[in-house]
Amino acid sequence: MLAFAGFALPALARHASIQEQIEAVLRRASVSFAHKDVKGFMAHYAADFQGSDVSGDHYNREQAKQSLMKSLSVIHSISGQEPIESVTPIPGGAVVLFREHTVLHILGQRTHKMHVLVFDADWRKIWARTNKGWQLRRETQLTWKVTKDGKVTVNKSRQTNPT
Repeated sequence: MLAFAGFALPALARHASIQEQIEAVLRRASVSFAHKDVKGFMAHYAADFQGSDVSGDHYNREQAKQSLMKSLSVIHSISGQEPIESVTPIPGGAVVLFREHTVLHILGQRTHKMHVLVFDADWRKIWARTNKGWQLRRETQLTWKVTKDGKVTVNKSRQTNPT
């Protein structure tokens, strides 16, 4: 039992260290987002980044960047959290589960009225440890709920085994 305990503690420390390092990357990205700094925000995305939304649609780094620029053009203010739920080390990186909660104040392009959008989502993200630091290689959106001005407009879960 003592031998097991001797191995468990370093493993827990590695998990905590990975989580702390990725959280530091996310904090820098958050500051970049708040300053509408697209280049700074995208700095942690790997060149070969691939993503998949809850509907199964795929996107690459350039498409994520274009979507970000479009979003930033209508966002008045943003607040949110993306706490890490779990970290699983893999060779060369880590699989990280996140729970996102974001509140956006946006200006309606047609109505020119301010709206409050709330996004809640669960994500599985694969991070790689590179010579540039931690880079986001893959992300998969598992759930997606959108509330606009207090009314739920989208509530989806990924269908992993459609029958």
